[in-house]
Amino acid sequence: MKQLPILQFQTKCGPALNFDKVKAPTVTLQAASAAPALQISLKNPNSEASFSNVIPTLVFIFFGCLVSFITVPLSQGSQWAKLPVDQWIAAMAQLTPPWINPEEEAASAPLASEALEETAEAPTQQIAPLALLNGVNCSAYFPGDKPSDASSAFDEHIWSKLSKDLQDQAVQRLDVCSPFELIKQDLIAAQGCAQHECGTNDVRFYLSADNKAAIEINVDGQCTQSAESGFRHTELLCARR
Repeated sequence: MKQLPILQFQTKCGPALNFDKVKAPTVTLQAASAAPALQISLKNPNSEASFSNVIPTLVFIFFGCLVSFITVPLSQGSQWAKLPVDQWIAAMAQLTPPWINPEEEAASAPLASEALEETAEAPTQQIAPLALLNGVNCSAYFPGDKPSDASSAFDEHIWSKLSKDLQDQAVQRLDVCSPFELIKQDLIAAQGCAQHECGTNDVRFYLSADNKAAIEINVDGQCTQSAESGFRHTELLCARR
């Protein structure tokens, strides 16, 4: 019979624990320790840049308010938006700006009315005589019981410049009249003659754009001419046609 193994135990002694050589950690309270500090300065380096943005902001707000003042009534169909444009402009014109003195404005009003009256009294000075007389027959301006713009222009720019003798000879030849017509870019002319005697006993008036007048009169086929000083188209006077 086989013998079973025998388990043997041997005891070994370890190092002795010495509590005098081991020290536990200690906590010290109320000890000063250095920590990072936050430094805050009263001087703002971006203050100038921030101030520079204030003016554009105010301008933007002003224009926004102005646009809203105009567009909001239009979108809502208010009574102000229904006013005609000319009436709205007239109402705005009645507002007195703060830099205008009311006394000076009242004094200037009569001057404006006087200027309008002078303009109404002189219609021939507003419109060029060539435009007033072009296409108008002499029966519409000379002689006439009812003055017109054409008759006033003819008297001022042509007839009043003629001598009494030329006026008398012209009157005798105004039985048949042709209207003023443009014969050059800056010159108009009209003809009058006795019955069936055009070319023999006739009169022809000229007026240039710079208000220089001329006349030619045929007496039994003999031509007499007269031109105001500065008339540039003398080559046309008594020319063969």
